[in-house]
Amino acid sequence: MVFDIYEKLKIDGKEYKLCYPIEQIARLESELRSGNLLLTVVNMQNPDVLISVGDFYALFKYALLGGGDAAEEDIPELFRYAKCEHADKEIVQAIVSALQKSGAVGKPKKVKAAKA
Repeated sequence: MVFDIYEKLKIDGKEYKLCYPIEQIARLESELRSGNLLLTVVNMQNPDVLISVGDFYALFKYALLGGGDAAEEDIPELFRYAKCEHADKEIVQAIVSALQKSGAVGKPKKVKAAKA
C-alpha cells in the first residue's frame, strides 16, 4: 500500500499537485492569523465564518510549494489565475482534500500501489 498524499488542481491549463509535507505545514502555521492550522480549517468549512485573504493565500501557496510543481515566485500569478478559473469553494475543497491526504487533518488514505 502507498499513501495518496496529494490533490490536483488545474490552473491555466496545467495540472498542479497540492500537498502539505510537515515542513510546509510548519511554515504555513507561522503565517496564519490564528497560528493554528486546525482552527483555520474548521473556520474555512463554516459558511458563517469568513477566512482572511491572507490565510487563503498562505494555504494555497504552501499547498503548491509542497506539491513541488511551482516555484515560489510563480505563486502570486497562479493564485490570480486560480481565482479567475475556480470558485473559492472549489479551491477550498482542493486545499482541504490535500490537507486530509497529507495527514495534516484526519488520517491519510491508503491506496493500492500501481502495478508495473
